[in-house]
Amino acid sequence: MVREHVWWSVGDGDGQADPGEDVVLALDVASSQFHQDDGSYNLRGTSLSAEELVSLYQGFLKAHRIVSIEDGFHETAWEDWVIQSQRLG
Repeated sequence: MVREHVWWSVGDGDGQADPGEDVVLALDVASSQFHQDDGSYNLRGTSLSAEELVSLYQGFLKAHRIVSIEDGFHETAWEDWVIQSQRLG
């Protein structure tokens, strides 16, 4: 199981920032770094299909105000990009 870990270390003068108001998030996944020859994506020993990876991203989007996902899939995995576009827009 891939666990989600998000740490906030953003602040203004008093050390407080309001995520979604003062701060938005963008992910640079760099998925080409963990893309496998069989087309799967290996995250810390867990093998995920493109569908499963999109579901993971979908969970992040529901839980956090993420405005952009960069490099969500391997640069030549065009079918994976189609899945993401269909499910996430």
